[in-house]
Amino acid sequence: LTTKLDKGTYTGTAQDLKNSIDNIQVGGRNLILNSNGLISPISSYGAVVSESSEIPPQFTSGKSTKVSPVQDIHFLRIHCIKEIGTYTFSAWIKRTNGNDYPLKISANDLGIKHFQITNTEWRYITHTIEVTNVSDVYNFFDLRADTQWVEFLIYNPKIEKGNKATDWTPAPEDKQDRLQDVTGYIGL
Repeated sequence: LTTKLDKGTYTGTAQDLKNSIDNIQVGGRNLILNSNGLISPISSYGAVVSESSEIPPQFTSGKSTKVSPVQDIHFLRIHCIKEIGTYTFSAWIKRTNGNDYPLKISANDLGIKHFQITNTEWRYITHTIEVTNVSDVYNFFDLRADTQWVEFLIYNPKIEKGNKATDWTPAPEDKQDRLQDVTGYIGL
């Protein structure tokens, strides 16, 4: 259910409407650590990952994560899935160079979706995936470019449990780390 209903325009049954409402699973907690800078925990294949000061123009603070290729197929893997369920990825993404090839997003090699990302504009994307298997090996979201030398930036990524993307917030651990930094600095 994504739009406002006007009286007389809904054609489904009352039960269909109830089921649509009941199936909304709002997330909230960001599972990515340091998502407003060099995100973690991550691994990369065929890429160098670094922090960048380039961010979408409508934002005034923070940093992005830059994924720079060192070979044809490269990806950023974010390790954060701990249990079976529905997860939603959201982020602002921009390609900084390369040909017009899609960026693929998946979780545990499931639910692959292609996104066309330009190298002139930031694009906000979301992708919801049902994760049916979790293990020591399968615990990740992948952002993958299957072509040579496509560099991309990721700003304010969020992975949350549930089927609706919510506004970006830092992981609770990030807030706690900052609080410890401040209290240590002032000597409390």
